[in-house]
Amino acid sequence: MVYALPLVVFVLSLIAARWALLQRLGYTVLAAALLVVGAALWAIWAGRQQTGWDGIGYAIFAVLVCGPVLLGAGVGALLGWLRRRRG
Repeated sequence: MVYALPLVVFVLSLIAARWALLQRLGYTVLAAALLVVGAALWAIWAGRQQTGWDGIGYAIFAVLVCGPVLLGAGVGALLGWLRRRRG
């Protein structure tokens, strides 16, 4: 599960971002990326408010979900943008 969840969210965000850029919805990808960054920042903040091992779930969310989503969206947006520019 530790390897499957980041891979799944990476691939899904890559596909969604590529499709959105091909449909000329670049602002939608940017807005979604800002929401994910906000969610990661919230998770880090909430994790720091906990004591002991209680905050590890928030850190896992930030690293294993938000990180691959941003990476996949970035790669997908780049691929969609390059494909749209070519033709």
